[in-house]
Amino acid sequence: MKEYPYQSGRPRHRGKELAPERIGEILNNTEWGVLATVSQDGEPYAIPIGYAWDDEKGELLIHTSPRGVKIANITRDNRVCFTIVGSHKLITDKFAAEFESLIIFGRIAEIAEPEAALRAATVFCRKFAPQIVAEMNVEEADREINDMAVMLDKAREHMALYRIVPEHISGKQRKRP
Repeated sequence: MKEYPYQSGRPRHRGKELAPERIGEILNNTEWGVLATVSQDGEPYAIPIGYAWDDEKGELLIHTSPRGVKIANITRDNRVCFTIVGSHKLITDKFAAEFESLIIFGRIAEIAEPEAALRAATVFCRKFAPQIVAEMNVEEADREINDMAVMLDKAREHMALYRIVPEHISGKQRKRP
């Protein structure tokens, strides 16, 4: 069973903690989350963004424009929070909800090293382009993914790759019987 960093001193919320297997499933199978940064005056700034989870390295990967508010924020203060909603369902006859959620606290850094950037681009392409390679044999699919990753790597003046290294992950669920 994979272990995810958890800080036991963090407040507990109503609901049940997620099992490590389910945390891994949510990280690997959802595509979007909300990245929260802190502005210079302490104001929170949160933006929805696509991500890929590098299971081998235990890092959350994003690609984005190399300029903008979030980049200015993380250049000044690299502490971030990333929130993901797994499954969710409204129970309208009971004014309730079932849900699963993760909150990842950590530090974000640009992936500048060429080998690491190519690896991150490859992880990203495998997640976001499965239909492109669905009918290909493994060798053809790997070649196509690698070609897309090289294209992403060459587009670095227009986009940047970042990694979030989790310091701790909080996961919870609420399921109605």
